[in-house]
Amino acid sequence: MRYGLVMLLAAVLVSGAALGGCKKNGGKEPETYNVVNARCPLTGKEIIPTGVPKDYAVELDGQWYGFAPDANMDDWNGLSDAEKKAKAASSMAPRAPGQ
Repeated sequence: MRYGLVMLLAAVLVSGAALGGCKKNGGKEPETYNVVNARCPLTGKEIIPTGVPKDYAVELDGQWYGFAPDANMDDWNGLSDAEKKAKAASSMAPRAPGQ
């Protein structure tokens, strides 16, 4: 009986260690992203930077930026890298009151 419990415990520990290296979602792309910006780079609308759906997030220079749901991503894709960087930089701070 004791041997059986030890073997069961060992099996659980080994399988847990093997699964520990796996990504939480089975290696798939995340469904949502936490982004670095406070406003949409295209519309200027405020966004909530946590849990942005993957359809409204893009990676630029190693950081994720979120977009408003009504942003036209074709417009974003048509911008040059310099234009994207400028728009991304301008989306970092929330608007001041009254703007």
